Amino acid sequence: MLGFNLGGQLGDGSLTSSPFPVDVVGLTSGVASVSASVSNHTCAVTTAGGVKCWGVNQDGQLGIGSTEPPYSAVPLDVAGLTGGMAAVSAGNLHTCARATTGAVKCWGNNVNAQLGDGTTTGSAAPVDVLNMP
Repeated sequence: MLGFNLGGQLGDGSLTSSPFPVDVVGLTSGVASVSASVSNHTCAVTTAGGVKCWGVNQDGQLGIGSTEPPYSAVPLDVAGLTGGMAAVSAGNLHTCARATTGAVKCWGNNVNAQLGDGTTTGSAAPVDVLNMP
C-alpha cells in the first residue's frame, strides 16, 4: 500500500504516509483481494476466505463489533467473517462483503440505508443484507 496514512489505512503499523509501497502487517502473502475506501479504511479478503480491515473506525467500518479503537494501523479480523467470503468492498464509512454462497453482509455508517438491512441504524459488526440469497 502507499499514500496518505493519517488513520492507519496503509496497515503498516504506523501513521506515516508513504510515497512508496509498504507491506501490510501480517498480510505479505495469502491475500485474494483488497479494497481501499475514499474515507480512510482498507479491507482485504484472505485466500482462506476471511475478511480483515484497518484504518479509521469512527463509524464501525472495520467491522470489529465496536468503534473502539477509533483507528487501527494493522489489520483486524472482521467479526464473524473468518472464512467463506469471496469479495469485499470498502465504501464511504461502510463496508460490504459477499460470501461464496452469494449472501452479502455490510457494516459501518447507515444514515442513507447503505447497509441494506432495512434500517438507517449503523452497525459496527456485519449485518445481513435483505433479499440476498
